[in-house]
Amino acid sequence: MKNRIPFYIVISLLFAGVCYLLTSQILYAVLVLGIGMLLFLLLIDPLISAYQTKMRKGGETYRFIHSFVISLSASKSMDLAFQNATLGLSGEEKQVLESISDKSFDERLEYLSKYFQTDIYRVFLSTIRLYQEEGGEILDIASPLLKESTAIEEDRISHSKNVTASLVQFSSLWLMSLLVMGILRFGLSSFYQILINHIGFILLVLAYFLIAYTSFFLFALGITKEKIQFKGVKIHGFKKKKQVN
Repeated sequence: MKNRIPFYIVISLLFAGVCYLLTSQILYAVLVLGIGMLLFLLLIDPLISAYQTKMRKGGETYRFIHSFVISLSASKSMDLAFQNATLGLSGEEKQVLESISDKSFDERLEYLSKYFQTDIYRVFLSTIRLYQEEGGEILDIASPLLKESTAIEEDRISHSKNVTASLVQFSSLWLMSLLVMGILRFGLSSFYQILINHIGFILLVLAYFLIAYTSFFLFALGITKEKIQFKGVKIHGFKKKKQVN
């Protein structure tokens, strides 16, 4: 969150500056600034944080599963496979593993299910249990698992690229909109002096920024597909419905 705060400040200041340019009222500019910061910090940032965590854990799950299976195939040792799969970890994943270092192999493997929180990891656990009970060649047993996890990882990477492209397009549209507002302010300077004295114009300007902030929130909901919960009330992101043939 700390890394994103300067970005939130810049965007809110930009909108507040344009508001002041259009209304010549510092009060309205401060109002737009305050609403922007509250929106980003209380609504949008939790969505972004949850989305980034989900994407990061998705990549970690993929790397862990593939490293574990390949290492197990080569070494035939569960403990050695676990060690190889967890080499070079950092951040939250490393802290979690350090906190369960005194547990047995099965307990550590099971506990990671709570950390990753992905369906593919639960399939991985079932595959490992099947291998422990019946033996055989792990690469053959885990072949469907590896294919599915690879497909999920490719979808994750593709979705991340699409989000970046959508963000660039969305930001460009609103920057162009702000530019148009600035051009109208100076291009119609004589007419502007008449408009600024009408409350209807002020309300239209404030409505413009309200629509802008609302679109930011809806955009964040749409691309992250996360949800915000307020005392039992959940606001969900948009998800595509599957078509039924």
